[in-house]
Amino acid sequence: MSIPDPFLKIAVRNPAATPLCPHRSRPATSRLRTAWAPALLCTVLATGFISCSSKKPQIAATPPAESTPPPAAPATPAPAETAPPAPETAKVVLKVHGSNAIGEKLLPELAKEYLKFEGATGIQVVAGANPDEATVQGQFAGEPLPRAIEIFSHGTASAFKDLKGGTADMGMASRKIKDTEAQDLQPTLGDVTAKASEHLLCMDGIAVIVNKANPVHALTVEQLADIFSGNTTDWAKVGGTAGPIHVFARDEHAGSWDFFNETVLEGRGKLLSSSATRSDDNSKLADAIKADASAIGFVDLPSVGENYAVALSDKTHKSVRPTEDTVKNESYLLSRRLYLYTAAAPDNAEVKKFIEFTGTQGTVVIASAGFIYRSSGKSEPTSTRTASVPAKEQAKEQPKEQPPFQISSVKKLDGPPANVRAESREREFHSSAESEHRAAVQRAAVAFGAH
Repeated sequence: MSIPDPFLKIAVRNPAATPLCPHRSRPATSRLRTAWAPALLCTVLATGFISCSSKKPQIAATPPAESTPPPAAPATPAPAETAPPAPETAKVVLKVHGSNAIGEKLLPELAKEYLKFEGATGIQVVAGANPDEATVQGQFAGEPLPRAIEIFSHGTASAFKDLKGGTADMGMASRKIKDTEAQDLQPTLGDVTAKASEHLLCMDGIAVIVNKANPVHALTVEQLADIFSGNTTDWAKVGGTAGPIHVFARDEHAGSWDFFNETVLEGRGKLLSSSATRSDDNSKLADAIKADASAIGFVDLPSVGENYAVALSDKTHKSVRPTEDTVKNESYLLSRRLYLYTAAAPDNAEVKKFIEFTGTQGTVVIASAGFIYRSSGKSEPTSTRTASVPAKEQAKEQPKEQPPFQISSVKKLDGPPANVRAESREREFHSSAESEHRAAVQRAAVAFGAH
């Protein structure tokens, strides 16, 4: 077996070097090969044996067969987590929705007195999600939760919308229901213009207000229409100090806007100025007028505040300011009636009880809130209120009118004509005189006989 070259290179460093064994006659290179060859051979063989024996036979691992996963089922969306319902804090027994003119001040006061009348204690007004929503709550003995009357004041239009949708038991309206609205409610509530459904709550006046610093204290309805339509834009044209007129008006959901629009603008073929600032609340509008000496607007009578309510007139009516008396007798041109609308036979017994309360104990509350209570057999507008409306509109309403304060349930007594009644009274007079004369003669005869 030949020795690999590397080993030779290690063993034979220098062939010309001095021999390792000088007593030998053979060349040093030959002797080195002879001496080291067996040792190197044994070393190589031993190393190879050890190396081979220490290695284990390696078997190629067969990779596991890749199993094809079954098609994934469509992921089912996890059910949305819904918040648990808020714990009930009060039992709502009556839901009254509609006019801000009624719901802002008057209805909460009526609700408080009604609950008190029914026996509640701890009565309080609890604010709702927004400023136009509230509940009046009162605790009754033996009941775990207080009873509550819900009041949503989103405007007269919302009264009829919520009555139709069944979310309100009673609708507050600062105007009479329109024909289209009444027809819309006919299938569910019946005739809501009937006496059993249309309840006159009280009287109110739409006050046209200006800042106290404004010298204009009287206007004609025609001037008012020109101002609100934008035809008149300077106070100097209506007797005031020269300067721009800033117009404020209620929003389109308010019954006071409907009334003002129909009575002042539409009847004269005019539209509200596009530059007018709209407000959804009487108090906010009154505050805006108070802060602006050039402003003019309209609110319900109890919301006038520190502003000045101007007198109004037209071609046939003298200038009159809104007061309790002028609103009650409807000589003020913008007098109006406030209503509560219900089903004729409501399922909720609280409705009838509340309506009855407003006509008895509630009258004091109505007066203290700044409104005018008025009892009437019918709730149609009187001639004094509609006189400012054009003749075409008056003719439409005329057959329904009746004099103020007339009670329709009182009937005239039947009797003979006036001339017959006069003759009868004359005969009675002469008969009485004759009887008296005979009695006097008899008394004189008795006296003479006694002498």
